[in-house]
Amino acid sequence: MHPRTTTRRTFAQTLARAVLTPVLVVGGAAAGYAGGAAAVAAGLLPGAGILDSQVQDGPDAGSPDTLFAAHDCWTGEADLPPDLRGRRPGHVIVTPAPTRRTPHPRPTYSAGLVDEALDHVFGTDRHPGMTVHAFCR
Repeated sequence: MHPRTTTRRTFAQTLARAVLTPVLVVGGAAAGYAGGAAAVAAGLLPGAGILDSQVQDGPDAGSPDTLFAAHDCWTGEADLPPDLRGRRPGHVIVTPAPTRRTPHPRPTYSAGLVDEALDHVFGTDRHPGMTVHAFCR
């Protein structure tokens, strides 16, 4: 018969494990959250454009005309400022498609939704439920 061997942890090992494990778990979760938020802000993940959006509030809420008047926007070739011909718009006024979280979306002024709006209006990638009201500087 072999003598029974047991491994004993020292107090320092036990303390290190008790302290380091939660620190590493919380630190890893925080790093993952920060990385995900950065990816959304950079437009690499869905949700891009939401972080920089401005939604209307007040008595005229729900009217894209209020946002249109507040920003330098255009709705067609005739309204396009001459210095922006052939250039990508900086912002868009759009009413996003309804979702479970926002079943009744409101008009939004956004820089992050410009590519999606350009695809919707001029490209082949249509986004059901989305309404593009205007492009802006």
